[in-house]
Amino acid sequence: MRLFPWIRKITRPRLNPGYRRIEWTCDCGVDLYGDFLETKTSDLDDLKSSLDTSADERSTNSTSDSEQSQTNPHHMTSRSSSSSRTTSSRANSTRTSLSTDSTDASSVDAIPPKFLALCVNTGGMYKTLAELDMSRINSDGEAFSQMKKAYLQYRGVRSRLHFLVKPVTVEFVRFTLWNLRHGYVSVCDRPNSMPPNTCIDYEFIPPPMPPEVFVHYLEHGDGDLSPNRYTWLPRLPKRRNHKVVDCGEATDGWGIHVIEGPNRAAVFWIVMVTISISIIASVLWSTLKGDIQGGMGLGALIVALPPVIMAAFLFRLGAT
Repeated sequence: MRLFPWIRKITRPRLNPGYRRIEWTCDCGVDLYGDFLETKTSDLDDLKSSLDTSADERSTNSTSDSEQSQTNPHHMTSRSSSSSRTTSSRANSTRTSLSTDSTDASSVDAIPPKFLALCVNTGGMYKTLAELDMSRINSDGEAFSQMKKAYLQYRGVRSRLHFLVKPVTVEFVRFTLWNLRHGYVSVCDRPNSMPPNTCIDYEFIPPPMPPEVFVHYLEHGDGDLSPNRYTWLPRLPKRRNHKVVDCGEATDGWGIHVIEGPNRAAVFWIVMVTISISIIASVLWSTLKGDIQGGMGLGALIVALPPVIMAAFLFRLGAT
């Protein structure tokens, strides 16, 4: 079992000049890597440090910090003095109304929305925009769970056919909204288009997430990823305050386009099962009927039918 990670490392492509390769282990135990353009060393160092820190260690550190703050005498003194000041303030503020308290609480709890845009293929040339509010999400696992649900929802009936078609990669794109009613967009720039630093409407921390790593996270089920991991969500472009669909047609935006392709594992097993059935049918026909040519013809027919059916099915799927 230990042989397979070494095989994956040997078969990895050679690192291109000007790039830096970062390797880490996913929360699911799979060894991953990403090649990042070396534009700013500190950004890559921060990413490497975040990936090397295990999710359990993050949780332990946060718990220990909380316990230290509770047992620190200076903290207790500060809290006591703060409590006395609060008591005095309450004594002097006898005319504070309930409505004012409610307003203050709502202003403290208010978090500006941040929307992540997914461009999902919904048939033919149409790409539909899905915008997810990520302002209250605090982990990569929760973020990708929401993205997966949105992807399946916007795919509709076609999402039930994931055994034949599945996400194979993603592109970071700049898009234009051209149909407000249905949320259709057209892609203007790909595959690594990111909002510029001068664009104040967007929040993004470099470097961007590698497409193959994005697909790996998207394929995880609920609970596979640690709830304490918060590494990749800040490195995905998010629009502040307003959705693109709320700004009207011809509005530009940045987001993620999910690219689909055939499920190779499913195709492999379909081919293997088809060949097995073809051989069995040929042998039975030749034995029972005494017709070798007829048996070979029947086997060839069985082998030829599945590719034709799948091709017609996939063509219909893309046209609807």
